[in-house]
Amino acid sequence: MNNNKNIVSGDRFQHKRTKGIYEVIAVAVEEKTLVDVVVYQNENSREIWSRNKEEFTDGRFIKLP
Repeated sequence: MNNNKNIVSGDRFQHKRTKGIYEVIAVAVEEKTLVDVVVYQNENSREIWSRNKEEFTDGRFIKLP
């Protein structure tokens, strides 16, 4: 069961492969394609990333309590 579908700002996730911890900054809409994207920040390096929501919720990230 995937518990990642309802993502909100402030949620924290761990990447399964890299074990990196990320905090969601926002869920946004990519202007050209109108695809939902997740904007998130690495808690250690502070790098900011974005990934389409479908890919973000495909199982590669685990929502932290």
